[in-house]
Amino acid sequence: MCSTTGRTPADLFKKEELPAMLSLPSEEFDMPAWTIAKVHKNHHITVRGNFYSLPTEYIGEEVQVRVGLKTVRAYKDHKIITTHIKETGKGKWVTNQDHYPEHVAYYLAQGSDDCLDSAKEIGEACFELMQEIVKPKSKTAIRKAQAILRLQDQYTPERLENACLRSISYDNYEFKSLANILRKGLDDKTTQSFSVRKAPDNSYLRPPTEYSSSMEVNYG
Repeated sequence: MCSTTGRTPADLFKKEELPAMLSLPSEEFDMPAWTIAKVHKNHHITVRGNFYSLPTEYIGEEVQVRVGLKTVRAYKDHKIITTHIKETGKGKWVTNQDHYPEHVAYYLAQGSDDCLDSAKEIGEACFELMQEIVKPKSKTAIRKAQAILRLQDQYTPERLENACLRSISYDNYEFKSLANILRKGLDDKTTQSFSVRKAPDNSYLRPPTEYSSSMEVNYG
């Protein structure tokens, strides 16, 4: 059906409406989710089971997090701090090395072989402990190994070696235990509390006082 001017609706659309229309977006429509996250001491926030780094100055603070289809963005006071590629699954670490101080970034750049080489320079006990630490071949294991090496920033390599010796004598490979040994001075071989002797598997670990005469069984 034509109008009195002889132009069809299609003609009007092409001439008047089409030039005024905007182009379709080139990217997928992104409906983000927003949440609040706290920046932990390890420089990371936890978002849907994965971990994303932020700069040192935000440790301990809460940030606003925009979770999009492909990105995770962190904001503070409505100002963007950083953007990460969004990970799928659980337990993934997304880290920007520039978020760490220079002395920390040095350790984080090391892999398992680097950690083993550094531990070997400290001593045999540290090397033995480090071998157990990096066995899982995971980022978590590497971070644990690096944290142990960073104890040299507070204590001497000799003290760290002694602490490792004490720790492995009890089959204890936990960072917190190792740090506690150093903090309490239990790495000092001159103290009575220092021991590197393991109890045999078949040894009696109960004190003699528990074996009183009242516990004996007499057979007639």
